[in-house]
Amino acid sequence: MHSIQQAITNNKSRVILAATGLIALFLRLFNLDSQSFWHDEILSLMLAESSWSQVFSDSYLVTNVSPFFYLLIKPLVNFHNPEFVTRLPSTLFALLSFYFFNKIAQKLTSESTAFTGTLLFSFSAFHIWYSQEMRPYNMLIFLSLLAVYLLLKILFNGRKKNRLIGFIITTAAIFYCHTLGIAFIGFLFFAALIYSPRDEWLQWCAVFGVVALLLIPGLWEILSLPKFRSADSYRSFQIMSLPYSFWVFLAGYSLGPSVSELHTSAGLMHLKSSLYFIVPIGLLFGSLTLYALNSLRKTRFKHFLLLTAWAMIPGSFAFLGSIFSNQPFNTRYILLAFPAVILLWATGISLIPHSTWRFVLLALFITVNGFSLNNHYFNPRYAKEDNRGAGTFFLQHASKDDLAVCSAFYAKKGLAYYARHPEKNLIGYRPDKHESREEVIFADLQKIIGRRQSFWLYLSRNFNAKQVAEIRKYCDTHFIRAIDKHFSGVELTYYKKPKLITKNLRIE
Repeated sequence: MHSIQQAITNNKSRVILAATGLIALFLRLFNLDSQSFWHDEILSLMLAESSWSQVFSDSYLVTNVSPFFYLLIKPLVNFHNPEFVTRLPSTLFALLSFYFFNKIAQKLTSESTAFTGTLLFSFSAFHIWYSQEMRPYNMLIFLSLLAVYLLLKILFNGRKKNRLIGFIITTAAIFYCHTLGIAFIGFLFFAALIYSPRDEWLQWCAVFGVVALLLIPGLWEILSLPKFRSADSYRSFQIMSLPYSFWVFLAGYSLGPSVSELHTSAGLMHLKSSLYFIVPIGLLFGSLTLYALNSLRKTRFKHFLLLTAWAMIPGSFAFLGSIFSNQPFNTRYILLAFPAVILLWATGISLIPHSTWRFVLLALFITVNGFSLNNHYFNPRYAKEDNRGAGTFFLQHASKDDLAVCSAFYAKKGLAYYARHPEKNLIGYRPDKHESREEVIFADLQKIIGRRQSFWLYLSRNFNAKQVAEIRKYCDTHFIRAIDKHFSGVELTYYKKPKLITKNLRIE
């Protein structure tokens, strides 16, 4: 009788888990192609469109990421509706991540806690954001979860040969998916040691020694590359980036100030207008995190060490990188800590003795993320740069000989991809990091434009308001705006000499 009841319970759990998985899949497929590729996606796509040899040789150089992901999407780039097709792998990795997260949670916690964590994971606007982006970050999360799952299988169920080989290959693949993986490999080594007796530590050193050997080609490639200026090098580390990252883990990028608003000089003003709900909700889940950590420290100390290291090591690596390199701190650089934070929230919710409060916290998380997803799907304020709309308009109104001055070297890729405009007529111009002197910018633009009677100005992702103002001032002083179009995150202006406009008007 007991075995029958257990089988019924297991079947119910599988059905509920499958239903949750279907909801998670729907949320990640919904409006998958509604937004244009943004600049990083376009760089990824144009790299994948090149030859196989170029993908190998240029991936680190162009995107600071290994060729692993680009080789995966390369067969998909020529399909109709590339915004949908090339983002599908990220959605697939999201579904696989959902499965392995649940398996990890079951090994570390109870079945009810695992289900709570899986539910949080499913409705997370943060994870859905990356599930709808043609970048390697969801693949990175999947590989990290697969590596943790295999490690726990080895530690708790025995060191079988196939598990060990799978773990070594997966662990090395994390680094070849993204260089951020190097810190996560350090975390995996720490996790292996805390769950193993000391007489097995030398064996784990040998295992990770094999992993290190597999990493040598990638490390050599990175170290031999020239050090380029980061696209976001104008941004310095700010201490508010840490609580903001916690909020993004909790609610995604589409509740409160938008990403583009935070990058402007008025970013703090936008943030202040949302503090009335960010602070109480953030403090509540921050307290929940501390409650879970304290409870684990008292009852399951090894699990406490595991989840603390999982949450801290990726974040510390990104923090130190923003100080000692030209790469700014960015929330996506700590996303490998995200599953650990979700698991801590699930643990904290499950440990609360009153079921009413457990339900309230779970409902609050789903509600907050529901509002965020509504903004993500439908609110233009939170949309990514509409390179597709701007590129289509440019294609319809510009000739192949027209010059387009774009607000940065990466911004011109929007026109290069969507309008297929000749690269020689696309000029990416962005002054040095702190340069906003009128005489310098005027001289640069005079040299770029020369004696041309007309040109296009394409402004996107230049968040230095002073630089943009000086660029506009020069253009508006010497030319007249014949066409001035605004798209989400993009300004497209056709400038002509006043005499040329008068002449054209007379002809018309």
